[in-house]
Amino acid sequence: MHTMRWNRIAATMLVAGACVPLYAQAEHPATKQGTAQARERGMPLYFRTASDVLGSSIQNSSGDEIGSIEDLIVDRGSGRIEFAIVKTGDFFGLGGKEVAIDYDRFRFSSESDGFELPATEEQLKSYEEFDEDHWLKLESGETWQERLDGWSDGASAWFDRWTGDEYADGYDANARQAIAGEIVSVERVNTGDGRTTTTVATIETKDGERKQVVLGPSWYVQGGQTPVLRGQRAELEVTPATRTDQRARLIAMGGTIDGRDVEFRGTNGNTAWRPLQDSADTEDSRTAPWLLLSDVIGRDAVAGREDAGSISGAVVEAASGTVPILLLDPDENFLGIADTQRCVPWSQVSLSGNGKAYLDASKEMLTAGEAAPEDVSAFKYRAVRAPVYEAFGVSVWEPKERYDERDARSPQTRSRTPSGG
Repeated sequence: MHTMRWNRIAATMLVAGACVPLYAQAEHPATKQGTAQARERGMPLYFRTASDVLGSSIQNSSGDEIGSIEDLIVDRGSGRIEFAIVKTGDFFGLGGKEVAIDYDRFRFSSESDGFELPATEEQLKSYEEFDEDHWLKLESGETWQERLDGWSDGASAWFDRWTGDEYADGYDANARQAIAGEIVSVERVNTGDGRTTTTVATIETKDGERKQVVLGPSWYVQGGQTPVLRGQRAELEVTPATRTDQRARLIAMGGTIDGRDVEFRGTNGNTAWRPLQDSADTEDSRTAPWLLLSDVIGRDAVAGREDAGSISGAVVEAASGTVPILLLDPDENFLGIADTQRCVPWSQVSLSGNGKAYLDASKEMLTAGEAAPEDVSAFKYRAVRAPVYEAFGVSVWEPKERYDERDARSPQTRSRTPSGG
């Protein structure tokens, strides 16, 4: 099933093979060290097509072929790859079983031009089988933590990163005030560990004053039926941030955006996205933090309430595991161009629970956007990838080290960067 799915999209989907910046978004102070380390080390950049990577073989430390990469589970807000869907072979007696493996366990090697996974036969057998049709379904009596534990050791401990509130101890819920105006910018700000992002909207009031308002996790805010975009009107209840490093910002409690009711936080400290972990609902009653990358490709794209075309592919940074860029096959009636795929930063695309991709971009931005290069290896040069972000008025993301945090060694001693060049 997965092989057929990827064959349909492989011709248009692009995959990058190492440390390309994720996308243009603000950087949390706590993530700057990893970014600086990446710069100091001069991390090499490698690019591969989906046909080369997806479906490619995986080897273990002994050089044995133990499976293949079939799909990727991606953070809806940040584009960070969390799990790889691995299809095992009959040589393990699993009959082609598909399992979800924590992406931090992999290493991409330029020497073998593929992935390496330090796994044993017994370890692969122990993973819960991946069910493409129902992998997000929360069965009665089953929590997200239990499902994650079936995929990765200690994964349930990570769940607070997606359902928690980084600002929970940084505001007074009883000191509410009202703010109204037009949203003039939307940023996805890295959280402290850099694994996910928070959406921060800048609202311009009628007197011309601009206020930064923290909304919530990007997967929740941007994954709704109608995401938060530039040009929308917002009327919100907010409270001042109390943390020293955040005092210039306001924390959103709820209100209306673009004429629809929105809820973020309650007076008791609860958040609108937290109940997801205890839900017994089927799927997408609340948009899940993750989605399959294959479910992104082919989505209809909307810009300014008009059909803009469809998402025809993606650029994936394979070694550190991010999706920095999506590819737009433009609607000729909308942009006046055809057969020219345009590069769009992941941060400018909201992947809604209704199956559409909403672009935080004007027609002018998309028309001026960079065409997808024939040779994707050119993206290793900052001067080549920078225009992708500049066309949308956002800064260029810089490489950041990624490593398996369960390993006691530091990033300097346990590099995930591919060897060779």
